[in-house]
Amino acid sequence: MSSAAYREFVHSVTGAITNRDRLESHDLHALASLEGAERTAALKLLTDRIAQRVNDPRGPAALRAVGAFEAVDALTAALPAYPADATKLEIAFTLWVFEGSQDALAVILDLLRNDLDPELRKRAANRTSDLKGEEERVDAELIKSIALDPDSQVRIVSELVLYERLSLEEAKDTAPCRAETIPALLYSSLSSVRSEGIQLLLALSRHVRSGGDPMAATFAGNDPAMVERFDDSWRSSLEDNADYDLEALRSFGGDAVPWAEDRLLRDLDSDPRGARALAVVGTPRVLTALREAAQQSDPDLAREAAAALSALTA
Repeated sequence: MSSAAYREFVHSVTGAITNRDRLESHDLHALASLEGAERTAALKLLTDRIAQRVNDPRGPAALRAVGAFEAVDALTAALPAYPADATKLEIAFTLWVFEGSQDALAVILDLLRNDLDPELRKRAANRTSDLKGEEERVDAELIKSIALDPDSQVRIVSELVLYERLSLEEAKDTAPCRAETIPALLYSSLSSVRSEGIQLLLALSRHVRSGGDPMAATFAGNDPAMVERFDDSWRSSLEDNADYDLEALRSFGGDAVPWAEDRLLRDLDSDPRGARALAVVGTPRVLTALREAAQQSDPDLAREAAAALSALTA
């Protein structure tokens, strides 16, 4: 006669879903308690359902949770022809956890890059947060998703996961720091500004992966009081009707210049003060963004961008 734990586990797999716990997973406590023939039978129940292509991501997740390495052969056989769904993603992730399968990694990244369902692309992006050992490859795919995915929610999830992978959560909310400007650059209405955000994200990823500190000071040789003055003026409201602190801006040199440009580029589609300030500090890097901004429908923004462009190219 089977044990109560075995019966409870089978019911959690084949019975009706009656609560949130069962919606999210099978009865892992019961599964973990099984031994011998009952464990073998329970694992076979899960692998048989996978072989039958039942779309239930709880199955491979349960195998992973109890360290069912004996299921690797069944998962490996099922993966190549499995339909693109949440279960395929969990099969691939389980194989990656169990044996670092490069084929499984390729499946996860392909679902992130190419699947037609944005919900599945979001799930794939979330799964990459746990893919250790392939940092540069996974980072690159997340950055592609941030740059190219047509769904804004997928882009946001990919961005959040990348920041988590790079341990940039604190940097994102810290000023002055170039990392804190990236999110606004990525969601500008100007494609050239979004491109600047992507390039900065690529550079920051390489910097962190080579051992660099994203929080490191980048303003050597600049007067900290001037950096603070500009930062304070930049944070002032447009309703204050005052330009950014251009005197502080003119004093900048070295890495303070691209940091200030990042701040000003993010304003090009919403605040005419950004373009006016870029006329003071701008380098050739900002010309493409100014040309695009000069074509905006808002006459004030377009006029200021055109004036800045003229000043920098005279």
